[in-house]
Amino acid sequence: IHPYALLVQLFADIYLLDAIYENKCVKNPTLKAQCFSSGFSGLSAVNPKVFSDANLRYSLKKEALSGLPDLSKPFTVLGIESSCDDTGVAIVKSDGTIVSNVVYSQFDIHKKFGGIVPSLAMEQHKLNINVAVDEALAQSGFKMEDIDAVAVTQGPGLEVCLRVGMRKAQAIATEYKKPFVTVHHLEAHCMMARLAGQNPQIGFIDTPKTEAASSPTHSALLHAKSSAGESTLPHFTPKVEFPFLVLLASGGHTSLLVCRELGDYTVLGGTLDDALGEAFDKAARLLGLQSATSGGVAIERAAAEYQSYLRSTGGEKSNCSTRTALEGVLDTKTGDGELRHSGLSVPMKDKTNCHFSYAGLKTQFRNSVEIARAAQGYSESDNAASNAPASTMSAVPDSLVTLPKNMTNKLCYDFQNTAFAHVEDRLKHALNYVDHERIPVTSLIVVGGVAANVELRRRLWALLRVRSSRLQATNAHSTTPLQDISLVFPPPKLCTDNGVMVAWTGIEKLSRGISNQIEDQDVIPRWPIGTPLTEKDDKVMGSLKKGGHKNRNERKADRVLEAAATKRLLDQIVVL
Repeated sequence: IHPYALLVQLFADIYLLDAIYENKCVKNPTLKAQCFSSGFSGLSAVNPKVFSDANLRYSLKKEALSGLPDLSKPFTVLGIESSCDDTGVAIVKSDGTIVSNVVYSQFDIHKKFGGIVPSLAMEQHKLNINVAVDEALAQSGFKMEDIDAVAVTQGPGLEVCLRVGMRKAQAIATEYKKPFVTVHHLEAHCMMARLAGQNPQIGFIDTPKTEAASSPTHSALLHAKSSAGESTLPHFTPKVEFPFLVLLASGGHTSLLVCRELGDYTVLGGTLDDALGEAFDKAARLLGLQSATSGGVAIERAAAEYQSYLRSTGGEKSNCSTRTALEGVLDTKTGDGELRHSGLSVPMKDKTNCHFSYAGLKTQFRNSVEIARAAQGYSESDNAASNAPASTMSAVPDSLVTLPKNMTNKLCYDFQNTAFAHVEDRLKHALNYVDHERIPVTSLIVVGGVAANVELRRRLWALLRVRSSRLQATNAHSTTPLQDISLVFPPPKLCTDNGVMVAWTGIEKLSRGISNQIEDQDVIPRWPIGTPLTEKDDKVMGSLKKGGHKNRNERKADRVLEAAATKRLLDQIVVL
C-alpha cells in the first residue's frame, strides 16, 4: 500500500479513535487496542513486539455465543468479505455445495493510483455491499429466511473496508436472528483447500494430454492421506486433512505456516517487507504492463511468452539472431558459475530462517529496467526514464515509451524466475524442518492470489517430486520413514479474495460449536495468525539449513544434484 494511502488510513484511524472516547464506537475494551492500526498483518506476522502480546494473536474459544444452526442436517451460511478492494458475498452449504458466489472487484478504480486507496475502497464497498448480497440471494433462489448463519471477515485488512462488511453482517444476523461467526482472513484462505483443494494436473511435453492426465508418474505423489481421527465436518469429507503445511502468497502476505487444526497455527516464516504479490504488481508497473485483474497476471503472461521463445530457439544459450540485446547487457555469472539473469539474485540465500523479502529484488529489478531503457537510448526527455509514473499516486500516462516486447518479456521471465526461486528456497527449509520434527503433514497447500500462477504450480510440483525421489532412498534405510505430501491449490477463481472462503470457514467453526456474539464486535485490522517458532526451534532450523553434519563440498554437491534433477523435470512437464 502506498504511503499516501496509509496517510489517508491514519486520518481515518484518528477519527475513529476519537469516536471511541466519545462512546460512539467499540465498547469492548479488549478490542480498543486491536482495532485501530493501519494496514495489513504481513509485517506483524514476524514482528516480535506484536507477538509479545498474546492478546493480539488469533485464537479460538469453543463457545456458541449467538447460537448454532441445526448441525444434524446440512446447513447454509452467507459469507461476506470486504478486507481490501474486493466485495465478496457467497452462499455455501455445509455439504460443500457453493450455491452462489458474487465478487465486485475495484481493480480498475485503484490501478491508476499504484495501490489501494482506503477511502475509495470503503466508498465502493458501501456502494456494492447491498447489491452483492441481493445478487447472491438471487443466484441461489434463497430468501434471507432460508440462510442458517452469517459469517464475515473480521480482520486483518483495511479497517474502514472491513467495517463495511462487518456492519452489514451484523445487521443481517440481528434482523433475522441468525447465528453469527467472525472469520480470520488468512485462515479463510487456508480453509479453501479443505473445501475445494485440487492437485495440479501435470502432463509431460512429449505425452498426449489424455495419457498425461491419468499418468501415475504424477498422481503417485499427490494423494497422501492423513491418519488423523474422524472429521469434524459431519456432512462433508474435506479435500485436505489436518495437519498441513501452508504457503500463503498474496498481495499483502507471504508466509509459511503449519496448520494443525482450525485456529492452531505455527508461523515458520513471514513477510519482512514487500509481499510476493505486491512485488509482482510493482514490477509490472515499472514496465507499464497491465491486465484485467492485476499486474502479476501481466508478468506471468509475458514470462510465459519468453519461456516459449526459449524453447523454440533451443534454450538460453542459443545463438539465434532473434535473441534480445538485453541478454548481452545484463546477464552475468555468479560466484558459483551460475547464470544470474538481468542482474537479479535470489534474496536471503545466506539467511537461516523461512522469512520472505522482496524489497531488494524490487530494487534490483528497477535498476535492470533502467539499464535496459538506457540501452534503447531512452532519456528523461522521452518522459520514459522509467515506465512507472513519476508519482505512484498519479495516473499512468498512455504516452509512455515502452521497451521492445521481447526485452520486456525477458525482464518478466527473469523477475518471475528469481521471485519463485526465493519461494522454493524458503520452502525447502520449511520441509526440512517439518521432516526433522516429524510433523505428519498431509499436504502442502498454496493459497492467496499468487497461487493462481501456473508457473508456480509447475515449479512446486517439481520440487515435491524431487523430494519424493529423495525420500524413497532415505526411507529404505530408516525405521521411521517420512511420507510424501500432496500439493494442493484451490481453483484459480477461488485463490483471490471471495465470500466462499468466509462462508466455508464459518461452516468449519459452526461445525465445532463456535459462534460469536453479534453486538460489541468490531474489526481487527492487525491480527497475527499463529505463534512463531521458539528460539530453540530457530536454532534447529538453522542447523538443518546448514546441512547438519555435512561439510561444505558435500552440501554443494547435494544442491547441484538436486538442481539438475529439478531442471530435467521442469524441462519435461506442463500444467494441463
